[in-house]
Amino acid sequence: MRYKGDIKNLDKIVVSDPHYMPDVWCRYERNFEKMDNWKVIFLIKEVDEIQEYEGTEFNVKGLDFSILIKRENSISNLLDIGKYVHAKGVTMNDTEIGINTAQVCIGVNEKAIEINNFAKRINNNMNIDSLFSEYNPPFAIQTMSDGILGTVTEGTKNGFYSYKWFL
Repeated sequence: MRYKGDIKNLDKIVVSDPHYMPDVWCRYERNFEKMDNWKVIFLIKEVDEIQEYEGTEFNVKGLDFSILIKRENSISNLLDIGKYVHAKGVTMNDTEIGINTAQVCIGVNEKAIEINNFAKRINNNMNIDSLFSEYNPPFAIQTMSDGILGTVTEGTKNGFYSYKWFL
């Protein structure tokens, strides 16, 4: 399934485990100065495959996705899960996204702020009761695994952001 949309004013993006504070190395956060007119392409596919781990086969079912957020005039496109094209001369910068709670959050503007506020509240009040009661925030995507989830790639050309490709 392929979805398209628009972001009129892009102020902030966060891609993170919801419990990670901004200083964690495997978390992506960027603030912008009112960057207008971004296009969003969201590709999602169902996964139903057999994986082998240490001699045992597992049936893996779930969803795989990629997101491309690009400037309106950017020459870039999302071809498939994990595959995109971009113009020549684009400098790419990657940030690995790690997770430790089998959850990831992707937030733009107000949702990015909500993710940050949740992480601050959880980390400032680290008693076990509040941790368990707020462990699964409603804006988190359940991943069913920990470790490196994927990569956020920023593309810049002549010092200006051209696109962002997620996971």
